[in-house]
Amino acid sequence: MRLVQLLREARRDARRQVVPTLLLFIVSLGATLGALLTAGQQVAQREALAGELNDPSARVLTVREATGKLLNAQVVQLLRTTRGVESVIGVGEVLEVDAAVPGAKTTAWQVTDLSVPFVLSHGRPPADGEAAIDEEVLRKLGWEVPSGVVLTSAGREFPVVAGATVRPGYEVFAESMVVQNSELQTMRSIVVMADAIDAVPSIQAAIRTYAAEESPGQLTFESSGLAIVDRVTSGDFASYTKSVLLTVIGLGSVLTTVVSLAYVLLYRRLLGRRRALGITRIDLTALTLVRVTLPIALGAALAGLAADVVARVWLSPIPPQFTVAVALVMVLTSSLTALIPIAWAVNRDPVAILRTA
Repeated sequence: MRLVQLLREARRDARRQVVPTLLLFIVSLGATLGALLTAGQQVAQREALAGELNDPSARVLTVREATGKLLNAQVVQLLRTTRGVESVIGVGEVLEVDAAVPGAKTTAWQVTDLSVPFVLSHGRPPADGEAAIDEEVLRKLGWEVPSGVVLTSAGREFPVVAGATVRPGYEVFAESMVVQNSELQTMRSIVVMADAIDAVPSIQAAIRTYAAEESPGQLTFESSGLAIVDRVTSGDFASYTKSVLLTVIGLGSVLTTVVSLAYVLLYRRLLGRRRALGITRIDLTALTLVRVTLPIALGAALAGLAADVVARVWLSPIPPQFTVAVALVMVLTSSLTALIPIAWAVNRDPVAILRTA
């Protein structure tokens, strides 16, 4: 039987035999939609988390020590030569400072290298004891240009000589000012940016060694990137997605097999007549399989479109490649399981079928 004739006959049978066609369509639609809206959301969440790893802030590692005894200039110097470190600064005392406008206060960070968190846009590079200010906070302080003096509660002055914008990854310094202090010896914290997220664990281990941490808990580490990596690589995350897919698609395939068995039993006389008229077993198997696959494929395709719309409007967008993969797997597994009752039906004696049907 030629392919065009095979497709024409299969389509004609599918249109005439409404009940099994509708059942196969509904099973395929429901199973594919269920898989995409459950496991698909897990994949969408994983994609979103993986996207966050590309953000510079994911490569930032902050280490804190309350007493200021373990973190010092030597640790910062060693980190500058450590493999995988893109930039590092030591952070000293964090102060609240006043400006010209009564009641207007902002935060002043003392750091070892102001050029790491800030990109200067106005003014000159600050010397030790001078500051640069994030231009987003100028209006709050009542300044028109990034130039002036701020005071601490103890009366200490910091001249502001430059305006700046915050580099990606150093958003903690946004809407504040940073004071240059290259001679800073003891630090409350050290901020390190790795050149890749994979380097963060080794940098963390190096800091413990450099700072001579005597007991766990003396140093506190903060890294959004490590938390994301833990979630993305979690075995529970992957196994849940896999189990949901296997359950939903497996259930859909079983239901397809049941409907296909009911179909070949209900239309056994038609199958027997075709065998008696001379169609080969292979052609009859192919015809019946295509006839069963048509509504399955249509249901999977519509489920993919519906799931994509629902996810984009109310949930998290599902990656297109995952949608296509699930739809194809649904069609293939359902068609293969449907082949079992079809193969049984076409190998029966057509004369016996016509006598007993």
